[in-house]
Amino acid sequence: MKYTAILSMIVFVAACGGNGDHTPHTQSDATHDQHGDQMQQEHDAMEYWESDRTPDHHLEEPAAGLFDAVLDNYLALSDVLVESNTSAASEAAGRLGASVEELDQTGFDEPVRDRAAGWIAVLQARSREIESGDDVEEQRRSYHDLSETMIAMVEAFGHQKGQLYHQRCPMVNGGNGDWLSTQERIMNPYHGDRMLHCGSTVRTL
Repeated sequence: MKYTAILSMIVFVAACGGNGDHTPHTQSDATHDQHGDQMQQEHDAMEYWESDRTPDHHLEEPAAGLFDAVLDNYLALSDVLVESNTSAASEAAGRLGASVEELDQTGFDEPVRDRAAGWIAVLQARSREIESGDDVEEQRRSYHDLSETMIAMVEAFGHQKGQLYHQRCPMVNGGNGDWLSTQERIMNPYHGDRMLHCGSTVRTL
């Protein structure tokens, strides 16, 4: 039992690159090869995304400003999940939901409204779940869908930030725990101080 617990912890830490530390260490040939394959996959993914960064549809005002407010509130929610603060996450999700509602009601013209309807529905539903939640791990599960949706919307509509980083945690949802950040430094909203710097930047947007 004790041996199993220790082995599980070693596997967990190794998957996140030692919590973001870069201390040299020895590896077996098999582990080294696996690490090399992962690095190549990340490099290939970065090249792919860097080659296709043009938004499908640039929003005009007032939609652009309202979408920027939604993005700001999403980023604020990410910050409090990094801190594992359940009550602050509930408050941030309430603000996010309100900004999504305003975007939906007054921001989109008709063709874009039809395209964005599914995304808006996800943002509204997951914001309500987080707002009413009293467990940070449940909030983080809802946050995953929020993040996937925000990434899709930024791809489609662009943003007004100087730089936006698409980042990924290998320990969430089979290696697809994605989120957006204005910081290049990894601050993981899915794990907080358990594995604060676990993850990598997939691309810039």
